[in-house]
Amino acid sequence: MSLDVNWYDDEKSIIMVTIAPSTTWSEYHQAVDWIVSEAKKQDRRVDVIFYDNVGMPRGNPLPHLQMGSTKIIQQPNIRLTIIAGSQGYSGFTRSMLEILQKVFSRTLFKVPNVSEDRKGSLLFMRTLEDALSHIKKDRAEAPASTA
Repeated sequence: MSLDVNWYDDEKSIIMVTIAPSTTWSEYHQAVDWIVSEAKKQDRRVDVIFYDNVGMPRGNPLPHLQMGSTKIIQQPNIRLTIIAGSQGYSGFTRSMLEILQKVFSRTLFKVPNVSEDRKGSLLFMRTLEDALSHIKKDRAEAPASTA
């Protein structure tokens, strides 16, 4: 699989997904299933970073990203999902991601058992460092436990 998905930290609190040039939508869906499965094993907050410096797989991303986003937000202990990397900040890709953010926000209202505090849980950051810094700040302001 050309999509690298693993725990970023030894505490198993951040999942890192690194997009490769040859990543497919099928691999994306496998990664989302792995993320949800691994998050279910944890009894604390989990954050997810999709690190993308190469761009999305071919084809219309919206149905894939909406499906993946819905699965992720249905997992109650996943708090933040961040798309980080330079591809989120240029031309067409940026426009698509902004549309996705709106779709994701609307999806939250349709998914049962999603709390009010999850409404800002999809973010776009320019760098991996920005994403990690944001998670650290958010964790300082919010409880680490979802119980």
